[in-house]
Amino acid sequence: EALLDPTQLPVLDDLQLRISTAEAELDAVAGAIALKADTVRVDGIETELGSATVRIGSLETTIALKADRATLEDALTRLSTAEVRIETLDGANITQTVQDTRRQTDEIDTSAFQTFNDLWQGFREREALREGIAFAQSEIYASVNEQFAAEAGARE
Repeated sequence: EALLDPTQLPVLDDLQLRISTAEAELDAVAGAIALKADTVRVDGIETELGSATVRIGSLETTIALKADRATLEDALTRLSTAEVRIETLDGANITQTVQDTRRQTDEIDTSAFQTFNDLWQGFREREALREGIAFAQSEIYASVNEQFAAEAGARE
């Protein structure tokens, strides 16, 4: 039975593929459910990765939802994340976070790389010509302590 290491594959400019996975994990002892779906799409040198996760924990009384997307093109990289977290361990709390990053670099000469791993290192080592990061977070909360002092509010 042969095993294939994808980092050792030769770089193919006309390679096209899509790989999707879905996972579900149930843990009755911890009272937890974890769901995850991933997709990788490759079209030549352009690669797109998408991921969505849901985590529910009854012991921590939390629900976490998260979606990520990464797009890697010849001279442009974009990473986007959106996350919502609901918690009731020490009062009620809802946090929402979004982030988007875009980075432009010099174009890469794919003929200079022999394997996918070499190409990935080449992508990682390039310096940014331009880079932009946008980030926002908001939180709403409500709590009543042991002395019955109540507090509620919103933070951004």
